[in-house]
Amino acid sequence: MKLSVIIPAKNEEAALPKTLEALKAQSRQADEIIVADAFSTDRTRDIAASFGATVIDGGMPGPGRNMGARVASGDVFLFLDADTVLPAPDFLAEALGEIEKNALDMAAVRLQPDNDSLVDHALHDFYNSYLHLVARVRPHGAGSCLFVRAEPFRAANGFDEEIVLAEDHDLIQRLHRRGFKYGILDCEPVTTSDRRFQKDGRLNIAVRYAYSEFQILRGRRLTKIPFSYEMGGETPDEKR
Repeated sequence: MKLSVIIPAKNEEAALPKTLEALKAQSRQADEIIVADAFSTDRTRDIAASFGATVIDGGMPGPGRNMGARVASGDVFLFLDADTVLPAPDFLAEALGEIEKNALDMAAVRLQPDNDSLVDHALHDFYNSYLHLVARVRPHGAGSCLFVRAEPFRAANGFDEEIVLAEDHDLIQRLHRRGFKYGILDCEPVTTSDRRFQKDGRLNIAVRYAYSEFQILRGRRLTKIPFSYEMGGETPDEKR
């Protein structure tokens, strides 16, 4: 299987190198890496290019992923956030092996935080348990690390670009309703940044995700949300 890694990004010069270094450390290399950049004002594009990635214009996460998928040539797409780090060295080899062995069309992975906070680990453990709890009824898959075969992805017209939050879960559930096979991989969890917790607060994030999940369970498309959602890292002015 040919693997295309697609990363939407905006002002990710601090986080993106770790993500790309982890990709380069894999025993099974990606066949192509595409960074869909949402007009960053920092060195995101230069950094992506220095790692050999193809850089295209992007947008918010859903549209950015779709833009990357349009130019991707792989049989399987791996959607990553710019601050997601894969465990080395055999994560990709094991993940693709599971996908092929179990004939999966889409696959979610477990997540872990990039710190030692007991609270953060408990929150991620809750998410991982919830993945299994709802897998048969309303399967989920975080866009921070999500595998989807190219053919089903295109059959579903990709991510719904009108949705501003939880567009990843929406895609998985639309594919599931069409009869495509979903699974949760047994390979090691991937590491996600705690920067959103640091910026917005853990309680605020928990409330927002609970609100979003409640709407998803009601069958609602989150085209509008009663709180702000910002993509990407800090701008150069914010860093100063």
